[in-house]
Amino acid sequence: MPSVSSTSAQPPANPLSKLRFVHIVALSLVVRLALIVYAEYHDAHSVLKYTDVDYRVFSDAARFTLNPSDGNYARGSLGRDIPLGDPYTRATYRYTPLLALLLAPNEWIHPTFGKILFSLSDVLIGILLRRLQTAPSKGSHTALRGSPSSKWIARGLNRDEIVLTVIWMLNPLPANISTRGSAESLLGLMVIATLYFALQKRWTLCATLLGLSIHWKIYPIIYLSSLIPLVGAEDDDFHQIGLQYWIKWCTNRKRLQFAATTIFSFGVLSALMYLIWGYPFLQHSYLYHVGRTDHRHNFSVYFYPLYLGLVRQRPDGFIEAQSKLLSPAAFLPQVIISIGGGFYLAWSLLDGQIQKASQKTQGKEDPASSTLASDRSSKAVSIAQHQSLEHLPFIFLVQTFTFVTLNKVCTSQYFMWYLWFLPLVIPRLLPVPGAATGISVTRCIAMVVLWVGGQALWLSQGFRLEFLGEDVFLELWVSGLVMLGINAWLIVTLVQRYNWQ
Repeated sequence: MPSVSSTSAQPPANPLSKLRFVHIVALSLVVRLALIVYAEYHDAHSVLKYTDVDYRVFSDAARFTLNPSDGNYARGSLGRDIPLGDPYTRATYRYTPLLALLLAPNEWIHPTFGKILFSLSDVLIGILLRRLQTAPSKGSHTALRGSPSSKWIARGLNRDEIVLTVIWMLNPLPANISTRGSAESLLGLMVIATLYFALQKRWTLCATLLGLSIHWKIYPIIYLSSLIPLVGAEDDDFHQIGLQYWIKWCTNRKRLQFAATTIFSFGVLSALMYLIWGYPFLQHSYLYHVGRTDHRHNFSVYFYPLYLGLVRQRPDGFIEAQSKLLSPAAFLPQVIISIGGGFYLAWSLLDGQIQKASQKTQGKEDPASSTLASDRSSKAVSIAQHQSLEHLPFIFLVQTFTFVTLNKVCTSQYFMWYLWFLPLVIPRLLPVPGAATGISVTRCIAMVVLWVGGQALWLSQGFRLEFLGEDVFLELWVSGLVMLGINAWLIVTLVQRYNWQ
């Protein structure tokens, strides 16, 4: 009897097994392009527009910049000799003039150019995140991710590519935000590039991009506190204690160079913008955000007290004064926790890693040799630095999550600021058999449900206020307090369950 061919007994090939990350990149581009095309149709046929009102502000600012006139001109000392208008002629434009210049092709080519630029930046963030997942930090032999199991590879995409696809590349939230015309993806590209060069210990490029990010939007300055302890750590003498240690720590050459490069990058860009556009640039790009008292309803728990200060006046002006004091005072918990917490996490992590590395290197060489002892200490610090850098994405995430949660103004666009880091940290949040770290499937579902549910609760009250005209300001504020509690629990859970090993 003829034998049956072994190939005929094989199960049919899984079409998903041929799926690769490059296909995900192409699909994410197609999805975003389709949404941009749909937005054109939707906006032309619907009263409720798909395009975000901020995109119209950006476009108007670009038009004002390209078309100077008697009442619209750059007001800086250099601006008099440059044929550029003032983007701040457009009311509510509160951004760097660089954004208006980048969107100049909205006037030259097509009004959707900016959306295409934002969408491309969206996809580039995903590509850079994939690079971060697979590229080990300089001097280390391990990437940010663990080894994906065979059951993930059998699907064509490995574990981390699937995580990146779900969290970012094909996530409808980032795609919707960028195709509606939000410029957050440009900032995201700068921040993720800053992180990439930090992990490669290319500190000059890292500092330059950090300065650019701070110029673009002030909040990335919080990352300076978690980067500084890691820069030049290999030159620190951890055997010293007290004041002597901190004096040498603060005068570390590499650390000073990093801080100086960041300041220089930020300063040169900002000075150039000031020389061209003058005081309006400072007022609208920076000073406005520091003293901002936005009473419009948003996720922040501060909106209601600020609102009361503007609409409920007392003869003695007490409530108005209270509102004005609350605006700058709101920065205190935000700065202390996000900046101080970032420094503490980075420094304590480095110190702990040094202790572990020192224990591993003890006894391997002759302790009588001071040279070998010094080499052993330097090696321990170098190992600790590499290991600490691998946790930098998580520290960035915690800092950003805290900053957004405690911000005076919070909208769904701000969620992008910490969503960028999730694909990098999820592998260290997966449960490990026999370990106390990791988030179980049940707990993960609970966290997602609470995060989404808190927003749904707030949005339900926002709908009653904005579309039904009901007086539910108090209910809306209580919903914001619920969201604050949920986010605080999420942050604590992430820190407790994260695998720091």
